[in-house]
Amino acid sequence: MYFIVCDDNKDFADYFGKQLSETEPDSIVKVFHSAKRLLFNLPELSGYVDAIFLDINLENMNGIDVAVDIQHRYPNISIVYIVRRMLCLLHFL
Repeated sequence: MYFIVCDDNKDFADYFGKQLSETEPDSIVKVFHSAKRLLFNLPELSGYVDAIFLDINLENMNGIDVAVDIQHRYPNISIVYIVRRMLCLLHFL
């Protein structure tokens, strides 16, 4: 599986990415610290990504708006919202 973590809190994003890698050792985990960078890189990664763990309280962008944009362009990618230490799984069909 191929996962992306996007959270502007660098320490949390790196920790979460590390934990995800340890939980799913055969997976690939890429970490982004901004939605802008994620959206820039997603076109080249979209064919591989299974799920994106996305902070809804991003510093310069609304995470929900980012998720809606991603789901319109890449409907096969699942979105998991990160709300600091609480995770809410939301899958858009």
